[in-house]
Amino acid sequence: MRKRQIFPALFLAGVLALASLTACAPSDETAVSVSLDRNYAELTVGEGVQLQATVTPEGAAPTEWSSSDDSVAQVDENGYVLAVSEGTASVTVTAGNSSANCFILIGTPPEANSLTVEPERLTMEIGDHAALTARVEPLMQLYWLSSDSDVVSVSTTGTLIAKSAGTAVITVTTGGTSATCTVTVNPGVGSVSPDFTVDVKDGGTFTLSEMRGKVTVVNFWGTACVPCKMEMPYYAALAEKYNEEVAVVAIGASYDTAFSYELFFGEGGEGEAWNDYKITFALDCPQEGAGSAYELMGGGTAIPVTYIVDAEGVITFEKQGSMTEAELEEQILAALS
Repeated sequence: MRKRQIFPALFLAGVLALASLTACAPSDETAVSVSLDRNYAELTVGEGVQLQATVTPEGAAPTEWSSSDDSVAQVDENGYVLAVSEGTASVTVTAGNSSANCFILIGTPPEANSLTVEPERLTMEIGDHAALTARVEPLMQLYWLSSDSDVVSVSTTGTLIAKSAGTAVITVTTGGTSATCTVTVNPGVGSVSPDFTVDVKDGGTFTLSEMRGKVTVVNFWGTACVPCKMEMPYYAALAEKYNEEVAVVAIGASYDTAFSYELFFGEGGEGEAWNDYKITFALDCPQEGAGSAYELMGGGTAIPVTYIVDAEGVITFEKQGSMTEAELEEQILAALS
């Protein structure tokens, strides 16, 4: 009979021991709390605010952000709130079982009476910094945006950094009004030349990248530019001398029009004899909405301007102003070496 009582007694002892162990085991859960640096914010449409969350103990749990109405206020994974439309919303941060809220009130921004930016056009070199000046009435917060931040980046205060060759439009907006500045970044010696395609005098097109394998001399000139016409025979002579290794393109980029260009090269025109030059003549006239090659290569406001591009497409030389035949040949030979 005693044997029958042993097993129930052992079972009861085991249950009591397990209960005792369970009661004495330490908890794996740590109390987590989260708080925000603010619980209220007033914004206008388009504005943003960075919320800062503090988790105690530090790093005890990840934070998750949410908005009660994404159509009014949106929040990203870092707690940055963007005002989307007029209204109210509650932004919540959660860490573990703890949460905190910030009430967001969003209104419509007032309209600006006037907004201007200076300068409206700017030329920079790669690596340059510049500051744009915006004037707005009444005084309001400004928002800056670059159409191509790989070419030019812009800070929240309008400071520019030229990063690569090309053109970018910088836009400043506020109160439903905007103003722009067009920034051209010159490629510069040692950088790969931007590509361009221009119409040539005798028909067809000229594309710079198709000249890879040859040294290419790019000259911007105008039919009314006396220094341009005085140096052109040098370009013609060297184009003929190095015909197999060098290509020369002379691009009209002054105050010419297609009509004046035709008159210059046409029958009885001043440049009639130039038709035999071993030079590719092209027109890229800013006054007719072109000027792309001139701007891409970093042309300023004056001509002549000359660039030499080596067989790999890298700019090895640039100069604004007239050149002698000896100077031009020296630079061509340097690019060929």
